[in-house]
Amino acid sequence: MKKGKIKEIVLYGCIGITIVFMLSIVLRMLTKNILINKYGMDNTFTRMVFYGDEEIDVRQDAAQNTTAGREKIAWQEYFPFEEEQTDAGREEAEPLRGTEEEEPAQGHVPLRQVFRRVKTKIDIVEHGIERYTSNHLAGYSYFVERFNQYKKMIGWNIVRMTEYNGVVEFPDGHLMVYTMEKDVSSSVRSVTDFARSCEERQIGFLYVQTPYKICKYEDKDVSGTLDFSNQNADALLNGLEEANVPYLDLRDAMHETDIRHHDLFYKTDHHWKAETGLWAASVLAEKLNKDFGFSMDPALYEESAFEKQIYREWFLGSGGRKVTLARAEPDDISLLYPSYETSLDYRLPEKNMDETGDFSITYDMSQIEVKDYYNLDPYGAYNHSGAALIRIHNHKVNDGRRVLFIGDSYLNSVFPFMALGLEDTDMLDLRDFDGSVERYIDETAPDMVIVLYNPTSIETVDESSHTGTFDFR
Repeated sequence: MKKGKIKEIVLYGCIGITIVFMLSIVLRMLTKNILINKYGMDNTFTRMVFYGDEEIDVRQDAAQNTTAGREKIAWQEYFPFEEEQTDAGREEAEPLRGTEEEEPAQGHVPLRQVFRRVKTKIDIVEHGIERYTSNHLAGYSYFVERFNQYKKMIGWNIVRMTEYNGVVEFPDGHLMVYTMEKDVSSSVRSVTDFARSCEERQIGFLYVQTPYKICKYEDKDVSGTLDFSNQNADALLNGLEEANVPYLDLRDAMHETDIRHHDLFYKTDHHWKAETGLWAASVLAEKLNKDFGFSMDPALYEESAFEKQIYREWFLGSGGRKVTLARAEPDDISLLYPSYETSLDYRLPEKNMDETGDFSITYDMSQIEVKDYYNLDPYGAYNHSGAALIRIHNHKVNDGRRVLFIGDSYLNSVFPFMALGLEDTDMLDLRDFDGSVERYIDETAPDMVIVLYNPTSIETVDESSHTGTFDFR
């Protein structure tokens, strides 16, 4: 057979395989969204389409429960930035009370808001395409697992320096992702300005630095050479110290415990465990009592005061999902319940959620009731995986204080515990909250503002826009 003919056969073969893959994605997408989700069909055809996904039905139910009612809210329309206020004097936004979003007032819409809306829609479409081309490609998990099985067989554990999203396995089995060195000067300036703004409003301020999974004391072979998460955090805290901005370094507090650093985190994920989040809440409560005049009961945060429900080999974290079960063993994961009586109002506007109950309402059980390593996120059960805005009112505390927390996903396993010792607790996640933080503070009047980030969230602030985790304007 001629060489040119072979190339032609290979070319058409690749095109044919690609077409088959795309058709399988489209078929699964339509079957899932129309036949299964809309009409609830469970027959020979739907089972054939999802052959190999034995738990497809329960997974679809769990997925629907997780996303039900969670809609994107244009928070900048309720808490506009100073240069964008077109309806001054607007009353408190309905989403704060857990009701549906109001229609914005008619009038001129700033170009920046139009850009944000368009970008949000593009991001949704892009995420949807990525999700469907992975989760709905027939045999996707199988092929990825076989690939990672091969890498494990040959001992492949190399990540390129330019690939700062690759997963590296440490000798103790923990999966790590390295962080690049960053210029933190704009972050220092932004936190400092925010602290001064709070001070002018006679509001207490504290920056809390959580640890990253890589320890600056125990992982000296990579810290500062391959990973720079701790160096970035050190540079940020040094800048805050020079500016006399109050901060709490939980890395040092963690180092003083008798527990090995890695054991406080999940092996297959970058997050810390629920038990570690409770410990962090106890340290933070002690700090607030000592330096800011709070009177939070330390007994509320003792681990012995909680009942623990353990889900054995239930959680495959973000790192584990990347390397698949071929190279990672699932983690145990725990849900902690106070053994003392609790009564909370839990408000999450994006899910139109405004409920009263005990501490259990802070958990999204749809993420953990079913074991599904690749499609569910048990860590997302904590604090309903977070949101742009969450508010908790504690009926068991009557101190008249409101504390505003600003943070990342590490805060999800701390925030509900902190709420047990405070009357009113708010949380903003600036990855989703696109309104003005200062406007929110002026309208809600907190007594204390706490910013809590892990080192990987440190970023350069783009002062020409109002996006980013360190933009507190």
